[in-house]
Amino acid sequence: VVFIFFLTLVSYFAFRIRHSSKRWHVKSKEGLFTMIGSVLALPIVNAGRWLSQKFSSINVLVLILDFIIETPFKFLLNFSNQFILFLKEKTEELR
Repeated sequence: VVFIFFLTLVSYFAFRIRHSSKRWHVKSKEGLFTMIGSVLALPIVNAGRWLSQKFSSINVLVLILDFIIETPFKFLLNFSNQFILFLKEKTEELR
């Protein structure tokens, strides 16, 4: 039961991180395996979402894990985006 609980919460957080990072993709590949994987992961992600919404004491844990996992990831994505923009500006100046 603890494993299933942990799996659903981690899957939900992974879905949130992946969803927020999709805007950084230049191209997305949609194929048969991607669709099958999405269909198979959907019940696990929905269970994690349900757990995080129903149990208020867990929402504190969700908030803590959000700061531990998602915030540094967003910071890393923002930093890499700014660094790429900086490199593009410098290459344009050199031309």
